Amino acid sequence: MSKKKAKKKLPWRTAVQEAMLAATIREAVRRYGTPTPPFNYRWEHVTTIVVLATKLAEMTGADRDVVEAAAWLHDIRKDAGDDHPREGANFAREFLPQTDFPKKKIERVAQAIEDHMGLWRDEPLTNLESQVLWDADKLSKIGLTAVF
Repeated sequence: MSKKKAKKKLPWRTAVQEAMLAATIREAVRRYGTPTPPFNYRWEHVTTIVVLATKLAEMTGADRDVVEAAAWLHDIRKDAGDDHPREGANFAREFLPQTDFPKKKIERVAQAIEDHMGLWRDEPLTNLESQVLWDADKLSKIGLTAVF
């Protein structure tokens, strides 16, 4: 009797980076007609958010893995326009189980992605990881990245 080998899961950090890079290349081809524009805004934005968000996670006690995964994936479906937070959250729910990311944390990643849009909130965010991602995204927009 042979044992079936369990399919090895992808390392999540590598997987989310590769997924985001592929999304930025698709966006560059759509916008500029080339996969290698002189400046890849989306990639630069996302990598900046990853740095800011992980620093903020360390400062606030937020779950670093949740924040980092959400930061990498927060604009993965930017092509969906104003619906990109919901579409990105759905992507995370479908994609992360294919990786070695802890299953019990996936919904928190999706929630942070879903919560990240907007320049202000009518009601405060209650999930710490959502707060961290939202703040990192806004800090990058107003140019305060040098603070860190």
